[in-house]
Amino acid sequence: MNTYFFLEKKLFLILIPLIALVLGIAASYLIPQKAEYVGQATVYTGSVHLDVLNDEDMISKRYGPVDDIYVPDSNFIKLTVNEDTTAKAEKKLQASISKLESDLMDQYEMQLTETRNVIERTENHLDRLEAAQDNYLNRIMNNTLTVEDSVSYAELLRKNEIDFSDEENITFASLFIQLDVDIALAKAKIDRVENDLTFFEKPEVSDINISETDKHTLEYAIAGFIFGLFFTILALILWKYILDARRALKID
Repeated sequence: MNTYFFLEKKLFLILIPLIALVLGIAASYLIPQKAEYVGQATVYTGSVHLDVLNDEDMISKRYGPVDDIYVPDSNFIKLTVNEDTTAKAEKKLQASISKLESDLMDQYEMQLTETRNVIERTENHLDRLEAAQDNYLNRIMNNTLTVEDSVSYAELLRKNEIDFSDEENITFASLFIQLDVDIALAKAKIDRVENDLTFFEKPEVSDINISETDKHTLEYAIAGFIFGLFFTILALILWKYILDARRALKID
């Protein structure tokens, strides 16, 4: 009997959810949006490190005006703007990107230059160590080393922050060993920094993407349909309950 009642009222089960679906679609266009267009761009910071990029509020203050800033990880920054026209959205987004890109490139050039300077300074230091070692070996072969020579080598090593408490007691053998260690350390440092330089990545900015603001029409339509179907079933159950109650009263 209950199934027959619902089949008899199947028109309601079809029409009311469809009407609710249409109302949901209409609502998606009537509900106010932030703006008609949304502009987005993603900035890749590469190997550049700036403390300000770790704080979304600081990014917004320095590189605004933007409506939303999202930092998914330490190397990416997503900027979003909302405007009524595509031209305004692009102009607003470009203004923020230009300032951010300028700071990133300045920091990139500074870090790149400093890295190259580290390599150059270490190579110069390595040249001095190797020259001192060659001179030391030659003088050993010629038996021309003196106590003053040992002090001279100690002074050279002291520039590399090696501590000798008593210069007069430095043996030629210990100087030679220390030179060998320092040469190995200098070469390892050069290799390490050159490797860092190989993988030193330049900042990049993705293309600016301007699109219409998502009105979530599909979501509203589905929600409207589900609500309409639920409401119809509930109304039919209540209707059937009232009919059964009246029928019961008449019998009594």
